[in-house]
Amino acid sequence: MTKESAGLYICSYQVGHAWSPQSDPVPLVMTGAYDKPSLYSVPDTVVSAGQGGSQASFIMDPVKSTQAGSYRCFGHFHKTPYVWSHPSDPVQLQVKGQPVTITCSGHPNAEYYQISKVETPGGSAQKHVQLGNTFHHPFMTKEWAGLYICSYKVRHAWSPQSDPQPLVMTGAYDKPSLDSVPDTVVSAGQRVQMQCFSRVRFDELLLVQGSGLQTPQKSSFPPRGGSQASFIMDPVKSTQAGSYRCFGHFHKTPYVWSHPSDPVQLQVKDTPTASSQPPTTDVEEDSAAGTPAGNAVRLGLAGLVLLLLLAVLAEAWLSWKTPIHVTHEDP
Repeated sequence: MTKESAGLYICSYQVGHAWSPQSDPVPLVMTGAYDKPSLYSVPDTVVSAGQGGSQASFIMDPVKSTQAGSYRCFGHFHKTPYVWSHPSDPVQLQVKGQPVTITCSGHPNAEYYQISKVETPGGSAQKHVQLGNTFHHPFMTKEWAGLYICSYKVRHAWSPQSDPQPLVMTGAYDKPSLDSVPDTVVSAGQRVQMQCFSRVRFDELLLVQGSGLQTPQKSSFPPRGGSQASFIMDPVKSTQAGSYRCFGHFHKTPYVWSHPSDPVQLQVKDTPTASSQPPTTDVEEDSAAGTPAGNAVRLGLAGLVLLLLLAVLAEAWLSWKTPIHVTHEDP
């Protein structure tokens, strides 16, 4: 291998008189042309910049468990991009998760506890027999994710096994995105669609409400790549209001999830009932008549009618008295 041979290569083939389209270019790199650089991992190692030379930083934020492994770095010049330096010494990056504690509740007189990871296709069961009812591991890894069961021993008899409980590791892959359609503020009874999308081609996407209810959905694969799933609430209820996030995972590792999406806060407003609607015009008029002003109007009208009746009676009385009046004359 020489520096002149380094570069990009393409190929094609001939059938009869026709040549095929060219292949995608493939780089051929020559290493070892210059002294090796040095590589460090921060924050585990504190590095002071030296005088002269060159340096670069490669950021993993946030770092994922899938990025654990061996790393090396090389250097090259722009005019010879496929002629590299010797590799740096390798740096082994270990990505540790949060501490894991599994507790088994049993009889007060239990002597031993057995906490087991349920065997999965392609995996093996792990059993831990111990005096205490708590199993602790200093950090979470993909190997610890799965279903767990436990049992306890009293004298010479072991109890039935507990129901399996899942232990999920999150943060293994890039986070998906989550959107609420038509909006994040809706009325009860509307149709709401939560759309989860990831650039990673996950087998399944999950919608999680708060820290509890999980709704899995098989992914579809749009032409633009990645994976997506829609979670329908039709009709949406006020009890479904809250904070939502979505995750992605693969079928072969169902308890190793991605980072969570950014949360979406769904607000569901109650629909007004008939009893809370404003009163109709007729009711308004009736209620207005029952107010002090309405009562005053009615009293005034009643007084006027009473005066008219008295006037009519007085006139009738006078006309009745006149005809029976007799004048006495002397004989």
